[in-house]
Amino acid sequence: MQRYATKITELIATTRFGGGIRQHITVAAHEIMQLLVVCHSLQDIGVIGPITRFAKTEGLYGLKVEGKWCVTFRWSEDFGAYLIRLERR
Repeated sequence: MQRYATKITELIATTRFGGGIRQHITVAAHEIMQLLVVCHSLQDIGVIGPITRFAKTEGLYGLKVEGKWCVTFRWSEDFGAYLIRLERR
């Protein structure tokens, strides 16, 4: 399984900066992604913030960063969070 969905998301997760997105958003997303990677269950993720479930996309979860920005991900009990992505919704 692939941990990050895009190269820009991986760049943000490792360096806190990336892709022409405002710095305060990338820094906040970086913090969420770092915590998300070490979570062992969906219950752990609930400590970070409220989990959003997207009705039209089964199995897709999200954590709000700011405004319309959120970190979306899929969850596997064996692997944890994967296909993590910073996006506007």
